[in-house]
Amino acid sequence: MDGNDFAIFLAAFGRSVGDPEYNSDADIDEDGTVTLADYQLWLQLYRGFVGNSYASAPQPGVLGDLDADGDVDLGDFADLQSCVNMAPEMSLPCIVKFDFDGNQRVDLDDFAAFQVVFRGPQR
Repeated sequence: MDGNDFAIFLAAFGRSVGDPEYNSDADIDEDGTVTLADYQLWLQLYRGFVGNSYASAPQPGVLGDLDADGDVDLGDFADLQSCVNMAPEMSLPCIVKFDFDGNQRVDLDDFAAFQVVFRGPQR
């Protein structure tokens, strides 16, 4: 378990069965939606894996790449837009992937930092 696994989990966060981004592997409690309950279970499993009951979640891949596809592109920009006025159920992935300045919110300062890493699909 590492940052790439956490990135995959975050990409599915807030998604439900039937959503294209839903990933049943991230729905640990198997209730049909990837929620904070699943995050708590994931973090517990991660801590057991690394042997540290106080470990923080690992760095989830590339900052700004919410969909975990290996690039920061228009799909991630669309996700960033929804994070600026984020719904509470999306606060975890929004802050983890788009809070570039570490102030626990997604705002215009983070948008400016996002522009620096925005590259589009890599060929």
